[in-house]
Amino acid sequence: LANVPTNGYPSHVSTVNQSGVGSEAIVSQTGDGNFSNVLQAADTADALVTQNGLNNSSTVDQSASADGALADVKQTGNGNASTVTQSADADAFVVQTGNDNVSTITQSSVAVADVKQNNAQNDSTINQSGAGANAKVIQTAVESGNGTRIRNAQGFDDPAGDTIRSNFSNISQTGASTTAEVTQTGDLNRSGVVQSGAGASAKLTQ
Repeated sequence: LANVPTNGYPSHVSTVNQSGVGSEAIVSQTGDGNFSNVLQAADTADALVTQNGLNNSSTVDQSASADGALADVKQTGNGNASTVTQSADADAFVVQTGNDNVSTITQSSVAVADVKQNNAQNDSTINQSGAGANAKVIQTAVESGNGTRIRNAQGFDDPAGDTIRSNFSNISQTGASTTAEVTQTGDLNRSGVVQSGAGASAKLTQ
């Protein structure tokens, strides 16, 4: 853990690299320009990241040798961003509350992705290429609490349109027997689901 003062205040940076079976990384950061990077390359590894306030960013990379891995990321407030990449059978859970949150999850085996985003400028992108993968997204926001999109009266992106923003969810699944579930509460919601495997199912509630 590096703690570098910036204008008299700490700016945290945490980097964790683990290759032992059953490894567990627990990172908790509060305030200022925090950053956390967790790299795990062993079975049943867990990454638990909690960030509160200001310019937080979390990256979790669990490789093909990290079978049964778990990534659990919780971010509250300000310019948070979370990226989770999992290459083995794994689960990813992301909860983001408030401000400029963005979540990207990429999974290439049997996996579960669960994203909950509440208020402000939240976006969720989930890419899954394993058979039997499951994606679930819940987004809650109101028009006045979200950021910018340039869209026309028909709801399509248009440089000549108006600046609006609300929840946006994008899910891509290429394996067989995948499931996707999206729930969006608020105004101007957008959701894209692309499934190319046999036996896939999707449910969208807006």
